[in-house]
Amino acid sequence: MGYILSIKRESDITEAEWLKAVEACDTTKIDPDPILMRNPKTGQTLSMAGSTTDVAVKFTSGGFLGMGVKVTWQKSFKFSDGQGLFRYTENLEDLRNPVRISAKNLAKFLGAKIVGESDEVYSW
Repeated sequence: MGYILSIKRESDITEAEWLKAVEACDTTKIDPDPILMRNPKTGQTLSMAGSTTDVAVKFTSGGFLGMGVKVTWQKSFKFSDGQGLFRYTENLEDLRNPVRISAKNLAKFLGAKIVGESDEVYSW
């Protein structure tokens, strides 16, 4: 799954707190739908069950003066063992990255930190 970042704090984040934070952030929403993947060799569609705590992030693109803006939602966060989890990508270095912005907002709302697998803290 690659390098994982966590939104966590000293005390576990409860599911209710996680859901409240997701609702409070205008760039996130709960996405319980399954993840659909296509096997490139066989063409078979595979499905991985979703969860009522999975979170999609709002991505916007295009548009001029607000016209023709395209909005898509991409599943980006999982909630497990009292923390929010998401995959590190090089795109997270971009200050405008929607996942980065959402992670920062969720962490702030929850009084949490963004921490890598090696316990380094990301101060976005």
